[in-house]
Amino acid sequence: GGAGILNIAYISFVGIGAYTFALLSTVFNFPLWLSFLIALISALPVALLFSYLTARVKGDYLVALSLWLLFVIYIISLNWQEVTRGALGIPGIPRPDIFASPERFALFTLLVGLISFASAKCVFSSSFGRTMGAVRDDELGAATLGKDTLKIKRSTYLISALYASLGGILLAMFLRFIDPSSFYIDQIVLAFSIVIVGGLASLEGTIVASVLLLLLPEAMRFLSVDPDIVGAFRQGIYALFLLAIILYRPKGFFGKITLD
Repeated sequence: GGAGILNIAYISFVGIGAYTFALLSTVFNFPLWLSFLIALISALPVALLFSYLTARVKGDYLVALSLWLLFVIYIISLNWQEVTRGALGIPGIPRPDIFASPERFALFTLLVGLISFASAKCVFSSSFGRTMGAVRDDELGAATLGKDTLKIKRSTYLISALYASLGGILLAMFLRFIDPSSFYIDQIVLAFSIVIVGGLASLEGTIVASVLLLLLPEAMRFLSVDPDIVGAFRQGIYALFLLAIILYRPKGFFGKITLD
């Protein structure tokens, strides 16, 4: 949303961070802090390469290339069994001892989330963030004013890859198990649902939508529905909710630009 880049493969960066942390901490027995730091930057080379491949690509073609990257990462994680264990996944992913209990890990995640939000807010309010918004709203106009739009987009890919890797690390610590299905189509649907409901280019909207969409399925557990249809019923309610947002609030709850 910040730079107007529709990157479907964003979840792949999450997977790279998660797998890197899982492998370093379990297979290679790296210290957790070192595994964390390496995993945090692990998606940067892929993001940089992808930014060069898509430098002149927009719209549907960018979506197609993003899906291509998603499938490539998924196929590698599924078939490179000597490293990733394929469909068996990687179990026993450790957490720091101080955050081993669920309560302490929740507080740790909340703290990391607040720091991430504050840092992203600083990026959006900086001169770089304003230039990023200008590229999103009128790329030709920004280029006319002397802005290097390709450099801005490339930097946006790298920044987003850092946040994605951080999310992957936290997910791996939380689940203590990952497999290729953890970073595939279902997660893309959830991620873009959060963007649609919260609104493009809105950090506050992302927070609200994340809480809302994650709690909505849990709240529907209390509905008196026939067990044979409860799954389909929940999905139907979920879909109707998203459809209502798209129809009646095309900018989402806090969005600054309209979905095209």
